[in-house]
Amino acid sequence: MAKKGDIKNAVTNYQKAILLNPSLKIDPEKEAKKLASEAFLRKGEDIAISGDIKNAIASYQKALEFNPALGINPEKEAKKIAAEELVRRGKLLAQDEGKILEAIKAYDEAQSLDPNLKISALLV
Repeated sequence: MAKKGDIKNAVTNYQKAILLNPSLKIDPEKEAKKLASEAFLRKGEDIAISGDIKNAIASYQKALEFNPALGINPEKEAKKIAAEELVRRGKLLAQDEGKILEAIKAYDEAQSLDPNLKISALLV
């Protein structure tokens, strides 16, 4: 439940678990928020890899709601992950498929998402 952002029900389930096993030393709300933030981080990464920057940003923002200490910038993180994936795809296009023009297009798109990204000719 926490992994889907349903903190209230997750907390209730943790509280039931503590009643069944009082030796559990967990803070139900803290644990639920931790699980939720981790799930939304992973979801954001998966969405960014697919190239959907807008929804990746939304997922990273949700992760921050549950754990402000993450200290990430949702937009930068989404663009960085998407750019890294484009570089990976560009490398595959160039090396495995010989599609140099398509690889260059992927590299250009990656560079536009993350201007600080360094793309070496050695990748190709």
